[in-house]
Amino acid sequence: MAILGDIIIVHHRRFHPRLGMVDDTQAVGIISDLLATCEASIAKLRREIDGPDESGLPQFGPHLRTLLMPTDCKRARDRSRLQLVTAYSTHILHVLHVLLHGKWDAISMLDDDDDWITSRRFNECASHAIAASQAVSSILEFDPELTFMPYLFGIYLLHGSFILLLFADRMPQVGANQSVELACETIVRAHEVCVVTLSTEFQKNFRKVLRSTLYSVRGSSPTEWEEHKARRRALSLYRWTKGAKGLAL
Repeated sequence: MAILGDIIIVHHRRFHPRLGMVDDTQAVGIISDLLATCEASIAKLRREIDGPDESGLPQFGPHLRTLLMPTDCKRARDRSRLQLVTAYSTHILHVLHVLLHGKWDAISMLDDDDDWITSRRFNECASHAIAASQAVSSILEFDPELTFMPYLFGIYLLHGSFILLLFADRMPQVGANQSVELACETIVRAHEVCVVTLSTEFQKNFRKVLRSTLYSVRGSSPTEWEEHKARRRALSLYRWTKGAKGLAL
């Protein structure tokens, strides 16, 4: 949460009337280093999933050594917990990268008035958004009903999904992309599960927006322009601009 607080400070400073022009490269670098440290910790935890290290046990006889080792049942339970924790942690870290390098306001991202999609920040954001969607697939495998942290996960899921909406929205101009479509379908499925576990209006709306965009890309919608306007109306409810409230409705 401390890293998220740092990201929020950097983000708000970019829109400050006087400090917004100050180069934030050093601040971004510091936060990136903190995220890298967290990623290394998760990688270490992931290696432990393969099983406990017996080398640290005292050299007792075989019978006592067996008693000291965890049972197969306990080992399986611990393994499942580790898989669950690493999957969620991996997703959160990728979303933190998205928040650090990306735009928080979906409509500003779609309009791209400042040509953000040609920047290095966009490339960083895009790669982590795809990785976040892959982590969601793992989460759905280990926690099919998304009950581990439903409310917070829903918020991270939403903010990690905005750039996928941008990809889907641009597909008619740049061509179909199977990886993007698969990532979008994973996100839609996750939002559907979230709504069942903990019904929140912003997830219902975003699921409709993303699904409608995919239908439009595939040429499945006879009222494309009307649905385009409806999508923007839905996204405008959760804007991160001056006078807006984000998700604090």
